[in-house]
Amino acid sequence: MGYSSHDMVDLVRRILHERTVGHAGTLDPLATGLLLLLVGRVETKRQAEFMGLDKVYVTELTFGYTSSTYDAEGQLQYSGDANTITQEQCANILTQFQGTIEQVVPAYSAVKQGGRKLYQLARAGQINQSTLPKRTVTIFDLTIVAWQPPRAILQVRCTSGTYIRSLAHDIGQTLAVGAYVSALRRTRIGDYDVREALTPEQFMQQHYSDK
Repeated sequence: MGYSSHDMVDLVRRILHERTVGHAGTLDPLATGLLLLLVGRVETKRQAEFMGLDKVYVTELTFGYTSSTYDAEGQLQYSGDANTITQEQCANILTQFQGTIEQVVPAYSAVKQGGRKLYQLARAGQINQSTLPKRTVTIFDLTIVAWQPPRAILQVRCTSGTYIRSLAHDIGQTLAVGAYVSALRRTRIGDYDVREALTPEQFMQQHYSDK
């Protein structure tokens, strides 16, 4: 079963009988991985602190297509022959995206513009690409983990607020074949590692076995 970030907050509220529960960073619907849950007033007051921690992601890019949402959830359009690029070319391109860069926020995101969320404007056909907001982020490390055209798996270590979907789109545009995120997993937030996390099922089992 797939759980959204909101589902997990509701699950913890219900099981722990605690109304004050939050999380430190929503995962995209496509994404899996680490979600920090904050339980109680003391921890939820630290939400901004946790949300500001650096992140590590492992993402699969599919080349040769663009997506309206920059990921597999959107409408795909053929944009180039993925077989024309090599791993070496991609690795060279990635150096351009390391360090402090400026990103355009994806049209399908919850960022607000004029009091409305961008995805609401996008669905209504009211998005002006030239006026989409930008943000400055830092990518500390960006490496190819696996290469099997038309797909590549990248590991990204970055500051909070980085849009991996925008990164994938921009890489595809720079390579002139297009790309979108076909899989995404958050593996680390600050010092917290997904390998030390509990799955929802493990959390429920642990809670009920302690009673």
